[in-house]
Amino acid sequence: MGSLFYSTINGVNAEFDSIEFFPKSSSLTVSTKLINCFTPEFEQIILAGQPVRFYYSFQIVNPESKKVAYEKNIYHQIQYFHLDKQFTVYTSENQVVYKTESFERAKEHLTSLEQIDACTLDDIKKHVEYKLKVSAHLEKIFIQSINKEINLMFYWNSIKPEIESSTFTHKIITR
Repeated sequence: MGSLFYSTINGVNAEFDSIEFFPKSSSLTVSTKLINCFTPEFEQIILAGQPVRFYYSFQIVNPESKKVAYEKNIYHQIQYFHLDKQFTVYTSENQVVYKTESFERAKEHLTSLEQIDACTLDDIKKHVEYKLKVSAHLEKIFIQSINKEINLMFYWNSIKPEIESSTFTHKIITR
């Protein structure tokens, strides 16, 4: 039954909007937004009150060696509370809980990555070129009402959305 259920999921091709990065103090700060990442069925899971986490990874990669010089992982979690008719979105990077009655506003907080400190001067070497790679993924969740574990990545056609910046060096942070 599990594989039959998964074959009936119509997924979307989630992707990131443009990526912006700039220096802030002694850090490289990044902003981007995950778009096209909800299906009506996926939204129903959220509206049923099931907590759902979107995991985000920020990697500073040497494009020549393909080695990751630094990695930062965060998550955003959404949950709908029926009694309050309110959504909460928790953002792990700043440990803030946003509360709203608007599903659209909650989805904005869930998918927007604003001024995330991707790395500091200490995390990268001078005179080496890097690229910033941002990716997202979902994990499996157990839904009690149907007594099944569901791999939420099927709603994204099992593809992790990624975006990559242009190359930069240590100098971008020290400007």
